[in-house]
Amino acid sequence: MSEANLALLPRPIILDTNIVLDVLIFNDTAAEPVRVGLRDGSLHWIATTPMRDELARVLDYPQIAKRVQFYQLTTEAVLEQFDAMAQIVPVATKA
Repeated sequence: MSEANLALLPRPIILDTNIVLDVLIFNDTAAEPVRVGLRDGSLHWIATTPMRDELARVLDYPQIAKRVQFYQLTTEAVLEQFDAMAQIVPVATKA
């Protein structure tokens, strides 16, 4: 595949939980390039089931739950966004 063709492919990206919170809940301006890339398809979000489980656990932390409510979201809505935007892949084997 040529370099020009590779440039057209979505770039794979892995997000840690803090960035996921910035993208899906807090609308952090620093995370805007990630939001745009996910929306326009230039980024391809790769995640694992344990990553999703961690997000679900973090969303239940009292300080985060308050922020979710403040932004008029629900845990379910945030997890639905995660499911719609991220491709779940198997956990990599240990090297």
